[in-house]
Amino acid sequence: MIHNVLPIIGGELNDFLKLKYSTSEDKVIVSNLVDQDGKVSAECENKVVSFLLNIEQERSIKNANIQRFIAANQEVSINLYIIYAAYFTGKNYPEALKFISSVIEFFQSKSLFTHQNTPMLSDNADRLTVQMVNMDLQQLSNLWGNIGAKYIPSVIYKVRMLTYNENMIKEEVPRVLGLAQDTKG
Repeated sequence: MIHNVLPIIGGELNDFLKLKYSTSEDKVIVSNLVDQDGKVSAECENKVVSFLLNIEQERSIKNANIQRFIAANQEVSINLYIIYAAYFTGKNYPEALKFISSVIEFFQSKSLFTHQNTPMLSDNADRLTVQMVNMDLQQLSNLWGNIGAKYIPSVIYKVRMLTYNENMIKEEVPRVLGLAQDTKG
């Protein structure tokens, strides 16, 4: 499912950028920015690189259905943190700023992805909401150090929420109504 979400959103963003800048070239790619040796991939040059930064379990609905009468695999809802980094080198730095601005503009105009406005969306995602994540300078420094690259213009978005639910019933559990009462006979 995650492997579908990033390309679907990236495709929508590419369509937006193609229309905005009257171009046929894809400017957004889903890729690692740096390889395991710490080198920036050549395919990332003069592109907006989209990659998964983190996965977290959605806690607000975790305990919503505490009382269950059927013991089943519990569904797991997750949020994705996706970074959009504009890697434009040398004198193309203003292009990086232009494209990061356009990424922000895109998500400002489309912060909700549904089956109606995004037909390719997975069945496990009725709706995805996207919101910008703020980080202070220290957090950004740590983040880029962990990525293994120097800072480039970028923005992080939290994508809520994908649900994993296999609906596999394991066993029936009888409902506990109360304590049994002694009967005198």
